[in-house]
Amino acid sequence: MWLKVFSITLIIICLTLPGSACSSDTDGQLKNTNIQLQQKVQLELDALDRDVSAASSGLAATGLSGDEARKILEGVCSNRSYLVTASTTDTAGKMVTIAPDAYRSYEGTDISNQDAVIKFERDKKPLLSQVFRAVEGFDGVVLMRPIISDKTGYIGSLSVLFKPEALISSVAGSSIKNSGLEVMALQPDGLIVYGSEGTETGKNLFKDPMYKDYTELLLLGSRFTSNASGSGNYTFPAHESGQLVKKLAVWCSAGLHGTDWRLISIKSPD
Repeated sequence: MWLKVFSITLIIICLTLPGSACSSDTDGQLKNTNIQLQQKVQLELDALDRDVSAASSGLAATGLSGDEARKILEGVCSNRSYLVTASTTDTAGKMVTIAPDAYRSYEGTDISNQDAVIKFERDKKPLLSQVFRAVEGFDGVVLMRPIISDKTGYIGSLSVLFKPEALISSVAGSSIKNSGLEVMALQPDGLIVYGSEGTETGKNLFKDPMYKDYTELLLLGSRFTSNASGSGNYTFPAHESGQLVKKLAVWCSAGLHGTDWRLISIKSPD
């Protein structure tokens, strides 16, 4: 169904100023904005993880199927609008119960050959996946937790599927609106999992032709993936005018269970 382990570090890139490097005041403002956005995303990830943990404890008592198990799964989905599905999977890698009802047709699907499922079954530890093509027909990520019964031990897993762009937009949307900022989220492999402009989501910074001629950006991208935080300048066309402008990037990290996102915010020059 949905799974590939990933390591994404959350980078927020805030860009500004038309020519030369930004002033220290502007640099400080961007760092503050970066930190505030990072805190919002991390708080949301932590809250989601708590919800999933509590639900897995409930499912340890109800089992993977039945009315009570379905009620727990529906409750998880209803608590957070960006969640697409919540499901239980047995130890053989077969999806047992899925909520909401619109996705019940996927019950019984064998996902045992998925990378994330393989890793999860090996380690039996909470896991946040990389972006992958879900059987539901879209690119998303999954957060998984083990379901451990007091009587029989490990009986399977609870998974919640969501689109990273929906989660980030739900927390960052109000901050971005009318701010002049553009925000992106980047995986360490260069995949842009969220772009507030709606044009770069799904593109790969290191592979897509639109970036290949911008050496400064590619070099900075290597720093994004290898450093949890930092800052740097690069030149890239402004979205509206298409004119080359100098931009300042500031980033930091957020994530779950050893998986981080680079969250990127971009401000065009005044």
